[in-house]
Amino acid sequence: MTQASIFLVEDEALIRMMLVDMVEELGHRVIAEAGSIEEGRSLAEIEGYDLAILTSICRASMCIRLPR
Repeated sequence: MTQASIFLVEDEALIRMMLVDMVEELGHRVIAEAGSIEEGRSLAEIEGYDLAILTSICRASMCIRLPR
């Protein structure tokens, strides 16, 4: 299985920690974590991730566009 690099945005710390554990147990690597939409927006410019996981913090007025 190929290891994916994950960018994770979740505002609840315990849920974020659980998601990191789950991703790593599946053999992937979390390369960046954000606890707020603002932090996620600034980290979205990083390169080198294969997948972004955005959870319920994305509300209609606060969604961000990730670079392709």
